[in-house]
Amino acid sequence: MKKTGIITFHKSYNYGSALQAFALQKFVNDNFGTATVIDYIQKHDFEQYKLFRIRLYKYHWTSFIADLVYFNKNLKRKNNFTKFLNKNIPITSKRYYDVKNMTELNKAFDIFICGSDQIWNPACTDGAEPAYFLEFVAPGKKKIAYAPSMGHVSFENDELADIKSFLSSFDAVSVREKSVSSLLQSLTDKKVEVTIDPTLLLTKKEYETILSECTDKNYIFVYMLEYSEDLIKYAQQQSEKTGKKIIYISKKKERTYKKAKNVFGIGPDSFLSYLRNADYVITNSFHATAFSIIFEKKFCTFRTEKSFSRMVDLLEILGLESRLSHKNFSLDAEIEYEKVKERLELFRKNSINFLKENMMN
Repeated sequence: MKKTGIITFHKSYNYGSALQAFALQKFVNDNFGTATVIDYIQKHDFEQYKLFRIRLYKYHWTSFIADLVYFNKNLKRKNNFTKFLNKNIPITSKRYYDVKNMTELNKAFDIFICGSDQIWNPACTDGAEPAYFLEFVAPGKKKIAYAPSMGHVSFENDELADIKSFLSSFDAVSVREKSVSSLLQSLTDKKVEVTIDPTLLLTKKEYETILSECTDKNYIFVYMLEYSEDLIKYAQQQSEKTGKKIIYISKKKERTYKKAKNVFGIGPDSFLSYLRNADYVITNSFHATAFSIIFEKKFCTFRTEKSFSRMVDLLEILGLESRLSHKNFSLDAEIEYEKVKERLELFRKNSINFLKENMMN
């Protein structure tokens, strides 16, 4: 039985990051043999999640004040994410911080996958990070990119040169965004395919196995990844209209909400539970949108500056453009989820075939 090592942003205290890592590992493990996530931490990216972000204090002294004020909340978040990771995602026993020390992993794995999340976004990793391009993998071992994101399509020439060099040793390449595929195609003679976010590879039943207990009822779940006054205002209007309370996630108390509960610090399993049990979901997050679809919720997706294009792509593919926030939007409008599930299954099929073709041959 072949063994697969996966490298991604698995340690980020971010619901999308943690759940896409869980989904990819589980799908590969259930279908193609043993899969383990490589415990690699890229220091530049992980700095934002440290309880004390010491590197920032020299330039932003207010960061120290913020770290003190929010210490207890951040500690709760860290503990809950760590608990989820330890319970649900098999990881290597050894932790790595430098690609130079990772060649020993060639003894443990037959196949290596990098993806998903923004592991190929130089802005996140302070340049093209060799570890996330599997530069430690020995010749003869299979190298696959599954749906990594680059975040944008504008790069420095030296970054493009690095990426072109890294891609030359891959056996198969796929990315998450259509806009990125054409850019990468100009850098390699390998076919660059577009595959779905790993969270969409799993079904509702598979996610229900990791849900935590949720006793709250009669509420609107609000998850705001980027600050939006329009989203906050709309959520409060819907709360007043329906009489339902708002459950949201934020370090700061949202004073606009009149009847609300802030659950900042919950783990990914509780995040899914609150979303699944909600009467409505209001969000500007790609992954909250994706899970709203998986759990067949009535939802509204607001625009963002950073990740809006991939949300639009997903909703258009599934025939759900009407769930984008607009002037006459109705949160109560019915969704024909049987048709959505048919489209989603076709969407999954191409991505599953990509993995089959490149992991079983």
